[in-house]
Amino acid sequence: MNEATHISICNFRFLAVLTAMLFIMSSVGCKDKLGPEPSEIYGFWTATKVEFVGKAGQGTVNATDAGWTATLTLNADNTGDLAVTPKDADTWHWAGAWEIDGDLLRIVGQGADVQLSGSTLYLTGFDGSYDFNNDSEIEPAKLNLVMVK
Repeated sequence: MNEATHISICNFRFLAVLTAMLFIMSSVGCKDKLGPEPSEIYGFWTATKVEFVGKAGQGTVNATDAGWTATLTLNADNTGDLAVTPKDADTWHWAGAWEIDGDLLRIVGQGADVQLSGSTLYLTGFDGSYDFNNDSEIEPAKLNLVMVK
């Protein structure tokens, strides 16, 4: 083996080891921040928009226009309460433990994608229901909320 071949083999081994190390480092312990940190969203939030999207293609309804309201309380001890109030009806409560997992907010078994933009909190994809065609039959829907402190 001549000297040039030996140097090429050494360079190849070095590059192979370096590439393997970089791959391992990129796949272990390097989590991208997708959603807000819990401390960024502690507090009391009020919905400026309560929206239902029909799961079977019934369309989208801005229920805020019909008098619906929603509030969200997220405490530092990871307890909270999501309250959604239809016009002239009883409030739905999801009260208990909450957590942030990447870009997902979970509260008492319910989950929604979470995004914080300035002082506005966007929650999309809670499981819900709504009477889209006013026939007194409730249809499955996704509940989306836009909230401010």
